[in-house]
Amino acid sequence: MVVHAIEGLRHTLARDAEAGIGQFASAVELDPHQFVGHWGLGLSLSYAGRHEEAIEALARAVDLAGGLTPLRAALGWGLAAAGRAEEARALLRELESSENSEWTSPYQRAILRAALGETGRALARLEEACAARDAWAVWVVVDPMLDSLRSDPRFEDVAGPVIERTRA
Repeated sequence: MVVHAIEGLRHTLARDAEAGIGQFASAVELDPHQFVGHWGLGLSLSYAGRHEEAIEALARAVDLAGGLTPLRAALGWGLAAAGRAEEARALLRELESSENSEWTSPYQRAILRAALGETGRALARLEEACAARDAWAVWVVVDPMLDSLRSDPRFEDVAGPVIERTRA
């Protein structure tokens, strides 16, 4: 299962969604009770434009992981990518709520804001994550969930220092 998940992630980050789908589907088949396979399958399906299947896989990952915040953010991203913005916004409000007992990384909020088309707010959260050296910020280099931000000139200003550190 682990090998399929790693290969699935490698393909997905290389923007080869179909190969990612195949690898993550194999991971799910080998261990359907492990959230990682469902998470990766959901992301790959979303990148391939198969949004309803993606949402189903991402929701399963959230359930299997007990509602883990990064998985809920990924589900929100999938909902927004599927055009279900109100559901994604509701999830974002929940993650940002002071009643949320689990800390929500600014990086997770950035991917959700990016998917909702809120470029300025997404970049502000991404800048917060990078400045704080949030552990998730290293993904800025390859994360397809941030692709909608890459063409904005401010992206390089925000992500540039992290990108440089990963190349050093």
